[in-house]
Amino acid sequence: MSQFENLKMIRNCCSDSAISMNSEKEFENEKMRKLKMKVLILCTGNSCRSQMAQGFLQSFDNNIEVYSAGTAPAKQINQKAVKVMAEAGVDISSHYPKQVDFYIHDEWDYVITVCDDANETCPVFTGKVKHR
Repeated sequence: MSQFENLKMIRNCCSDSAISMNSEKEFENEKMRKLKMKVLILCTGNSCRSQMAQGFLQSFDNNIEVYSAGTAPAKQINQKAVKVMAEAGVDISSHYPKQVDFYIHDEWDYVITVCDDANETCPVFTGKVKHR
């Protein structure tokens, strides 16, 4: 008996419970959501290195949620980075620099710094961080 069938059986036996799995697809989507890894990549300007790292890492595995931010974000993403990534088959043209403070309270599996300045000035994260 599959996990889905087990859950359906439990739901049928406990009709007043909060268990709600209407389809196997819904069950699989919930399982995948729980398996996704969250990664934050930090640098100073969030205009080049961290954007490229975000693009590459996201392209490797759709089960990874990848974000990037900067301690002092630039006004726009470096267009040379956009061009180089496009040549590598990764589109980061819609990316834009973001402030690290926006992510400070979130939970992360990994927070990765890609420059010494961001490592030295990285704020204390109030959310849960598994690996830094």
